[in-house]
Amino acid sequence: MKNKLILLIEYIHLRIFKHPMSPEMRSFCGNLSWSFFTGIFVMPLLLVITTLAGRFMGPVEYGKYSLLLVVNQFLVVFIFFGLDTTSVKNIAKAKSFADKKKIIAATANFIFLILAVLAILSIFLYPLLCKFSKDYSLFAILTVYYTLIVSIKVMFDLFIRGMENFKKQAQGKILEIGVVLTVFILLFIILKKSSFISFLFVVNAGAIAISLYYYLYLAKYFGKSDKKILFQQLKEAQLFYIGSILIMIFISADRMFVAKYLGIETLGIYSAYYMASYGIVLQMTQLFTNVFFPATSRIRDKSFTKKIDKLFLIGFVPLFLLISIIMLAMLLIFGKEYPLNFIYIAGFSIFSSSFFFQSLYNTVILDIAKDKYMKYLILRNSINFATIGIYVLAICAHIFSIPLILTSLILNSFVIIFIQRIFIRDMQRLS
Repeated sequence: MKNKLILLIEYIHLRIFKHPMSPEMRSFCGNLSWSFFTGIFVMPLLLVITTLAGRFMGPVEYGKYSLLLVVNQFLVVFIFFGLDTTSVKNIAKAKSFADKKKIIAATANFIFLILAVLAILSIFLYPLLCKFSKDYSLFAILTVYYTLIVSIKVMFDLFIRGMENFKKQAQGKILEIGVVLTVFILLFIILKKSSFISFLFVVNAGAIAISLYYYLYLAKYFGKSDKKILFQQLKEAQLFYIGSILIMIFISADRMFVAKYLGIETLGIYSAYYMASYGIVLQMTQLFTNVFFPATSRIRDKSFTKKIDKLFLIGFVPLFLLISIIMLAMLLIFGKEYPLNFIYIAGFSIFSSSFFFQSLYNTVILDIAKDKYMKYLILRNSINFATIGIYVLAICAHIFSIPLILTSLILNSFVIIFIQRIFIRDMQRLS
């Protein structure tokens, strides 16, 4: 099936771009086929599990789970300090086993140290939090330990990506979804435990399984840290760290404001639409950039990145229609507690489709324009914070609503894509 997928990609490439693939593109598509091979089986099953979990939990419990994910994403950004970007790039560039080991050992030891500090702090602060609120303290401790487990999984996955061992990654994802499905059936179907805490157990079980599987392969790369390598990585990661924090503030702002001003139940409904559109596209984007970023880090000739413009022009409408259909199907599975709203479907589909291409352009800029990245970061985050400013003004004017959020997100995304295209063309002209 993998070979057939490669042949299909080659055929589509020839029909669109009117010339055969280069050797670099052929290698890229060979790796990409593993990523998509996994996605064909894993992503649909994961979406069904998450959707059924939302149906069983209801909007309130699903809203709590969504809020926990927002906090978790912030914590993960602080834990990795930008190393999630630099480690993949540097591992991909490293030629020898010894060089790869130095990078992996330095990164792993640093992250394990941060996680140990976080675990210790949570143990000492938990009794203090209990004095203020039992619900808040439980939510806080669940978030911390969910973050610990997910961070280890993410770190191992980054190392596998950097080494471009996509076959091993595919095997790990299949193992993970098998464990997730088994625990989900046990807790939600057999035992009828349908709370957000139960779903955390489901997700954590899969994360632990894949982490153990990755560890068996990565154990030989762990060892004593090389301080010089670590400091070099941290220095390089500073810019990506700042960018990650600023972007995380933006992509979390809508859900935080919905939870605060529209209520946790509305957040649950909003999150259902969010997951059925942006969540799907995020998975699709990760399937592609999973291979794309290591490949662009190795290849010196960046001319192939011009093809993204053509892909954007011919691919946006089909992607929009595909997401709309998937959203409609998933929301029907979510059930009557999540009202069907076609304005939401259209808005989320437009935003999610544009986000896919925005992510591809962003990956190119990360690789070819490191010296100009700060300028790009300032422009992008100025737009993001202007969007948050619209939210704040709407709250003050008592007109804050989901349609207003969607309009703001769509405008934000297309303005950023416009800037990205100009930015990349300037960089290619100067190179």
